[in-house]
Amino acid sequence: MVNIKEVERYLGYIEGADPKTYNLIESLSKEIESSIKGRCIHESFTINKVESNSIFLNNSSIVLEGKSIVNHLKGCDEVFILACTLGVAADRLIQSKFHLSALSGMVSDAIASDLIEQYCNQYEAKLRQTLPSGSDLTTRFSPGYGDLPLKVQESIINKLQAHKRIGLSLNESYLMVPQKSVIAIIGISNKKLDNQILHRCGNLSCEECDYNSSCRFKKI
Repeated sequence: MVNIKEVERYLGYIEGADPKTYNLIESLSKEIESSIKGRCIHESFTINKVESNSIFLNNSSIVLEGKSIVNHLKGCDEVFILACTLGVAADRLIQSKFHLSALSGMVSDAIASDLIEQYCNQYEAKLRQTLPSGSDLTTRFSPGYGDLPLKVQESIINKLQAHKRIGLSLNESYLMVPQKSVIAIIGISNKKLDNQILHRCGNLSCEECDYNSSCRFKKI
């Protein structure tokens, strides 16, 4: 399940890791994948109202704010809101690897980052199978992408009862606990979408991004 190339990219190896690091990635991937299991939940919401910088959802206090998310959900009538986590076991394992060595810790952290994405991919694929013929999904869009604020995670976690259902909560800085967790919004459209229009960060192009020179996920 772990994508070695993605782990290398998380670690900053554009041309691939050196043999020592590559072997460590392989061995730790097997260990982490066998001991850590992801948990995902979701709910669907109808879009009630769209303003220039806000999207309001039916039967919910969740307000999606920012031009980026408005652009991302253009043409959508509904959304899936997804929450996934690797749980506290992943955080503990990563910390134990940092105690062994900085390299083991960093590699474990990168592996867990890829693993949570893989669980999200699998869960999204299941959601896609529930769509009526001719419908489509946008790519995942998370709080913190573009100008969608992190604070919206609080209302999402409350609405999804994520703490009760999968043990997901926030700290005072609106960062998720456990750390290897994802909250994402996925637009649902009744027609096929061009998901290449927007980058996952919400920008139309890399040139308009403040992190253009340093982003490891830049479109070449």
